[in-house]
Amino acid sequence: MGALIVTKGTRRLAHYLNTLFSNLTPFAPGGAYANIVTDLGPNSTITPSPKYPFLYQLSEAYRGKRIGGGDVFYPDSHGKHPNLLPRWKFFLRKELDPTWHDTIREALYQALTAGDYNKIVFDSVVDSAQYVMVADEYNFTADGNENNAAGTKYLKIVLVTPATQAPYPLDDQTPH
Repeated sequence: MGALIVTKGTRRLAHYLNTLFSNLTPFAPGGAYANIVTDLGPNSTITPSPKYPFLYQLSEAYRGKRIGGGDVFYPDSHGKHPNLLPRWKFFLRKELDPTWHDTIREALYQALTAGDYNKIVFDSVVDSAQYVMVADEYNFTADGNENNAAGTKYLKIVLVTPATQAPYPLDDQTPH
């Protein structure tokens, strides 16, 4: 039985990605992030390798290219999470199986090109096995029913993985 996100850094990273993909308009053709969609698709210029898997290369390719400044796929540094980015990069390069890089890549591309998703939501579960779950979900109505109307569909990507063995210490987990 797994546990939902257990570290503050991972919660921060998931929150950042959820915010990034809460509005898919910048990823549409002509949008500020349209090139990202191209790089997720079959015409990508990014060639993964065992040393530099796809999601790591994609993240590095879009450093300094966020609307308003900063990196697209990395949250800004934070004094309380100085090891978040080194731990995340280690995980992407050394621990996330290439199969799951591809699964996430394909899910993102599909959601960003299908035209009927309104956001992409990320979550993580710590478990002994590693896999990725991808599902279409719908927002709920005020009375608690699933709303299958146009504009309420979103993609959920859940990364299930053992805790990282990154050689960087875990940041302080004390509640602030």
